[in-house]
Amino acid sequence: MSFYLHDTYTLLLISYFIFCSWIMFTDKLRLPLLVEYFVNQKYTLRYHRKDSVLFKVFSYINTTNIISILISFYLFGINGTMSLVLFLKIFIILTLFFFIKNITLKYLGYIFEEQTIVKKYYYGTCSLYFFISLIFFPIILIVSYTLNSILLEKLSLSIFFLFVGIFIIFKIIVLKRSNLFKIKLLFYNILYLYGLELLPYLFLFKIIGDF
Repeated sequence: MSFYLHDTYTLLLISYFIFCSWIMFTDKLRLPLLVEYFVNQKYTLRYHRKDSVLFKVFSYINTTNIISILISFYLFGINGTMSLVLFLKIFIILTLFFFIKNITLKYLGYIFEEQTIVKKYYYGTCSLYFFISLIFFPIILIVSYTLNSILLEKLSLSIFFLFVGIFIIFKIIVLKRSNLFKIKLLFYNILYLYGLELLPYLFLFKIIGDF
């Protein structure tokens, strides 16, 4: 529990709030369009291609911090403990996971000559992670700082499984919007869905669960 009472945890949340505030100050349409991601893909079509490297770096750091916190809720829920070291391990593992997955995607896109689909999927996935972080940020704030974190102790696992459920639903939406279900190569579909969606996430869950 000490991690969630630590100043570093608070700074992570403040950093995300500042990042979102900066976005609203510079582009008032971005976050509202992101919230609409469930019903349309205007956000993906409007952004990503024009984003600067600096924005992508800050976006990745802040978004991954929120995803890491949600995963830490799972570990806290089953073990009753969490530390800064464990959180850093989660963040590093997620970074390696995303890097390897993206490199593999680009390679398969080149092999099967489907670079357009891969790029569309990549943009959709980035939007998905940002959307989830935005939706769960207020939830994390409420459970972390209400009733001396009693809500966090009681609801950490429930919040994590809610995160997993929403992630799966939106992952299917991203796959559908990327036309991956319409590719004529059945073998490629099976290889992708099992090799790059199901298996890696199961492996990631296994690694984190062993902490």
